[in-house]
Amino acid sequence: MKTNCICIVFFIVLFSCKKSQTAVPKSITLPQETQEVKETDSPKVSKPAKATIPIEFGLVGDSTIDFGGEMLAKQLVNTKFNNRKWQGIPSIEIDQTGAIYIAWYTGGKGEEAGNYITVSVSKDNGESWSQNELIINPTISPLRFFDPCLWKDKYGEICLSWSKSNNNWDGKGGVFYSRIRLTDSVEFSKPRFLAEGVMMNKPVLSYQKNFMLYPISAWSKTPGTFIYKSMNDALSFNLAATIEVPKTVRNIDEHTIIQLADLSYLCILRGIDGIYVTKSSDILKWSIPTKLPGIGATNAGRVSLSRLNSGNIALVLNNATDRSNLKIFISDDECTTWKYSMLIDKRIGVSYPNLTQDASGNIHVTYDYDRYKSMDINHVIFTESDVINNDESKIKRHLLH
Repeated sequence: MKTNCICIVFFIVLFSCKKSQTAVPKSITLPQETQEVKETDSPKVSKPAKATIPIEFGLVGDSTIDFGGEMLAKQLVNTKFNNRKWQGIPSIEIDQTGAIYIAWYTGGKGEEAGNYITVSVSKDNGESWSQNELIINPTISPLRFFDPCLWKDKYGEICLSWSKSNNNWDGKGGVFYSRIRLTDSVEFSKPRFLAEGVMMNKPVLSYQKNFMLYPISAWSKTPGTFIYKSMNDALSFNLAATIEVPKTVRNIDEHTIIQLADLSYLCILRGIDGIYVTKSSDILKWSIPTKLPGIGATNAGRVSLSRLNSGNIALVLNNATDRSNLKIFISDDECTTWKYSMLIDKRIGVSYPNLTQDASGNIHVTYDYDRYKSMDINHVIFTESDVINNDESKIKRHLLH
């Protein structure tokens, strides 16, 4: 009897080991430092990542490429990163614990060499913020880091991408990204190169959850704007389409993509005189971009387009010819009409909204205001019902600097 019991226990342990080896992928480890983290072949680590991300986590490109900068944690008391003369262009995301991340760029007197990325984090739904939790700073002149974008991969992990360029714009650019998470400080993975160009808006996961589309643009370098595609957790990456934009309306794109319920695609982009829309049934071929219908005046600036937890689609933009009257619109018919709307901020100088939604269904939007004087980074929270009822009195407002 004792022998039989030993055999049973042996097989249970053996089965459990085999199951854990096949069911749980290897995980990356992230360096945890409170000062500059030096990149080495074997970085010092203190905590492993959750066992949800494959160890080969990088997007296509040479992971050995030096991105020309440093990633620094907890820099609130570093005066180099506190005496700011301008800032803006924020992005927002929320992790699985409910922590809110907002990233934007600043440094210098405007959009110029020396710009760097800063990340603030809130653990109490925006009531208080830890500033400069992560800084991504160029160390080679005349580089600048700009247009940060926070997004989630298919595992729900937070990713932060940014672009680099020589001076304001060198016609080439280059998008890098890192996975980040919050423990005692913001941990991060080694930056990986995505592609040449700029990515201002979040990648989108397909309905089937088997590929992601990345809206990357090289601005004036090409006659159109790009869409890249990854079908295997970003282990490989290819150019899926180029949307041809007429020269008469071409601006700097800043495009965003969504997949519709019929599995077709819609892309909204920045034109020279407002916001344009184009559609595709197969990603490869796109209609000629036309002015976004159904909502009135629009400004030439970045918009935010997202599918909500309810299945409806939200669009945030300046509902004016100037950068004022920031509004959210909601469509319940796959972007055919925009039945519901609510004013978020009417002031002149509000721009570049970015949206995400938390596990409870609350909608979070960040945007900038008066980049050169007030230098406000705004965070607002409301519900889809607030928009449907057009009740802006329910908006909770928080201010970051």
